[in-house]
Amino acid sequence: MELIHSVQKTDKYKGLRVLLGLKKCVFSEKLIAILQNGNASNIKIVENHKDAMQEMHKLRFNMFVLHKEFPDLGGIDFGKFIRLTNSPMARAPIILAASLPSEKLAITVRDAGINMLSVIKDDPLYLANKVDTARRVTKPFIDTEEYKGPCRRHQRRGEIPVDIIRQTLI
Repeated sequence: MELIHSVQKTDKYKGLRVLLGLKKCVFSEKLIAILQNGNASNIKIVENHKDAMQEMHKLRFNMFVLHKEFPDLGGIDFGKFIRLTNSPMARAPIILAASLPSEKLAITVRDAGINMLSVIKDDPLYLANKVDTARRVTKPFIDTEEYKGPCRRHQRRGEIPVDIIRQTLI
């Protein structure tokens, strides 16, 4: 039996409303513990896209964590669906969790408008880092007919975001 160290509760995730499209496992349990310890406002676990849509009608989530094998649609297609909704949730960070990520999967995830690909690990610090990064890293949001999601271009430190450049040229 693994001992989980007692950690002082913080307000690190205060105001965070997370929808978890994950199977109940060690990964999801540890992620929930991390979010609860950080005082997340709401954490909802759903088993399929129908349950997820019901919860999305009840509450405006500002982060999604989906398993690649999310029942019925799959995590990638459900991530695309979230991006196509006409609500503020469409711009919320989406993390896709996968057991065996690959370069091909990383490209598919990026093209689907999903913010981040995460390996399913039991390490609580790794999970916390992914949530922190998804909240902290803000890229310009692209909203066109062809693509909806975070800018896919790599931005170097100090570089001016592309949308700002476009606005100044118009």
